[in-house]
Amino acid sequence: MAIDDELDALKSQYPESTTNPGLDVSLKVLSAIPDGFGLAAAIFDMLRNHFSAKAMHERMQVLFNAIEGMVRRLDKKVSNIETRLESSEFAQAYVSVANIAIFTVDSERIRQFGSILGYEAASSDSKGWDEAAALVADLSSLAETDLQALRLMVNFQGGQVRENPSDAEYGLMSAEFTRVRDEATRLGIPRYEFYARALRLSGFGLAQPLNWNQTSWGPQDMGFAPTPRGKRLIQILDLK
Repeated sequence: MAIDDELDALKSQYPESTTNPGLDVSLKVLSAIPDGFGLAAAIFDMLRNHFSAKAMHERMQVLFNAIEGMVRRLDKKVSNIETRLESSEFAQAYVSVANIAIFTVDSERIRQFGSILGYEAASSDSKGWDEAAALVADLSSLAETDLQALRLMVNFQGGQVRENPSDAEYGLMSAEFTRVRDEATRLGIPRYEFYARALRLSGFGLAQPLNWNQTSWGPQDMGFAPTPRGKRLIQILDLK
């Protein structure tokens, strides 16, 4: 079967849209406000437009296109990875991700969700469908500023990131954080704002606090480095 035929077959298997109680109740309340003027009317129109059936269908198309795009970037065909897709684990992960994507307005973020699923399907660095779905769920809770902080850490410290770093590698990550902090300052990110982003990333297992370096850090300083999970996320998102 040609790859386009395989993709067409998969496109016909979208999960059905699920309802969102918060959205449904909001629309009902807003539509019941007398006269429908002012802020209530503006919010109602915005929600109706962003969460119409057409908009949700378009989001599913973006998600699928992103999965397909990552598979192609990794120089694979669907026929090469179909055993990875023919499992209940993939079906569960896909539905979980689709339920997040369908209520996500930002199409670029949806593309990132699809890239994670496509990478799990086609790369040799598979971590499991449950981890792929968990990574999407974590990503859905992050702001673009959080990803900016993680990219800075990966750019400067990524070469030393290991599952079990040696003392020397840990020391290099600690030393390189000074460059991370200086670059953040150059980009106009206040020091404690950057620390706040790094602490947030730590809560998702994407960054780790470093032990205080008494020889080079002042008592007001903090240090962070990406975890292997955080490094992997940035590598997936930035894969061209």
